[in-house]
Amino acid sequence: METLRYVNRIGRSFIWGLLLGIATTIPTVAFATTWNLNCSSGCSGVDGADGNQRTFTAAGGEILTVQGFSTANSDGSGNFVNAFLGWYSGGLGVTSPGSTSSGGDGDGSGNRHTVDNSGKKDIVVFKLPTTGYIPLSVYLSAFGDTDIDAWVGGNGKTFNDFLSLSFSSFTVANGFTACTGDNSGSDSNRTANINCSLAGQYLIVAADKDASNDNFKIKTLDANGGKIPEPSSLLLALVGMFGLRRYIGVRR
Repeated sequence: METLRYVNRIGRSFIWGLLLGIATTIPTVAFATTWNLNCSSGCSGVDGADGNQRTFTAAGGEILTVQGFSTANSDGSGNFVNAFLGWYSGGLGVTSPGSTSSGGDGDGSGNRHTVDNSGKKDIVVFKLPTTGYIPLSVYLSAFGDTDIDAWVGGNGKTFNDFLSLSFSSFTVANGFTACTGDNSGSDSNRTANINCSLAGQYLIVAADKDASNDNFKIKTLDANGGKIPEPSSLLLALVGMFGLRRYIGVRR
């Protein structure tokens, strides 16, 4: 009888261990990651050294790197140049270099430190943790209209590579896809959806390059791409761990 009980225990332990093996082979699923770009203390001034970068960490440890640029010319043409990326209570903004008389943002006062398209056109470039992330939306704090242009792509490029690009470079041939599904907005805070459903290394958000009355800050970014086990995987993993514990208990 004792031998039979021992065999049954070994059999049950084998099943538990098998379930554990199955649990480790079940795939994971993507989930939404949110980066909070809002400043609550220690915020920046409205101007500073051009070409600065800022990093933000999501709850799961995913790191987002961000840099601001503007067009070289006041009509929105020319290659991008480094600009100052500010960090404020409403989110991220850009102060383009140069005096206001030359199309720049001057010292950034008077809401010129927002992402705007008055004179030189501003862009914010988000480098996602991996090329597998799909940008979902950005939350805009309005200081004027909130019309945007957005692109996803640029795999393999560096931030310095954007200094050799212009708006006309954001083409499929250069590895970028335009996402214009939700580019129209009023002068109210809003969530702007990035509707192209594509993964890429970079998300580029600009105040509408063909307008001149948009002013906003970017408060959050949501993207798909982080990984968590499916609920069934979690359940089987717990079952497998319980079985392994019983097996160890039998062997003692």
